[in-house]
Amino acid sequence: MVRDHPGLYAATDRYPCAGDAELEGAVDKVVAVLGRSLAAYKLSDDEQVHVARTMRAAFHGFAHLESGDGFPQPHDTDDTFDHLLDLLCSGIQPRASR
Repeated sequence: MVRDHPGLYAATDRYPCAGDAELEGAVDKVVAVLGRSLAAYKLSDDEQVHVARTMRAAFHGFAHLESGDGFPQPHDTDDTFDHLLDLLCSGIQPRASR
């Protein structure tokens, strides 16, 4: 999606958001959705926020690189994204016990 429509992603990417109540609310909603997707990990509320923020940062970084041709060939970017997800998910589980 980002590769096909880089301007669309760029238009949704405004920061810093501190002090912009509307944008802060939108970011809170994104973090809440990510947080709900982590329910199976049974993280503490604080840990859930940190993990959701980490995921958001990772996804943003990936999208930013993808939109700017930051992933030269020959490797498929979808495979790289799958690796990113695997690495993130494997790092979340140990945090559930904290």
